[in-house]
Amino acid sequence: MTTEAFDRICDRIARDLDPQGHKDRRWAKDEGAKLDKVADLIEQSFAKRDDLQVQPTANTKDTRGIVLSLGQDSVARLTAKMFGNAITIWAAEVEGGTVPVAPNGIPGNIALDEITPQTVADAVAAALNRITT
Repeated sequence: MTTEAFDRICDRIARDLDPQGHKDRRWAKDEGAKLDKVADLIEQSFAKRDDLQVQPTANTKDTRGIVLSLGQDSVARLTAKMFGNAITIWAAEVEGGTVPVAPNGIPGNIALDEITPQTVADAVAAALNRITT
């Protein structure tokens, strides 16, 4: 028996006996792992910038975020969220911050099967274009 066949049998048993637990474990293994990868790539996109700092924010099951700062000033909050078969990245104002972010605009979208450093950098750039300085 192949490993894949064995995994399918185990998945069927887990799905039948604990549907919600199986769904949560599968989500964490698949979509959750991809969302984590995007969050890491967002942070890495700023790695060569010594003028901008990145601080992770509180995360939820389907959302990852960072606050982008310039020295002591918070610039914007970048959020990545799972929507169906894609991850959307957008910028928002930081509570108490002084840097405006346009409320409208097209966020950066990445299909789950197209996650690369370049697609994430492009989506982050689209989100950052909403910052009005």
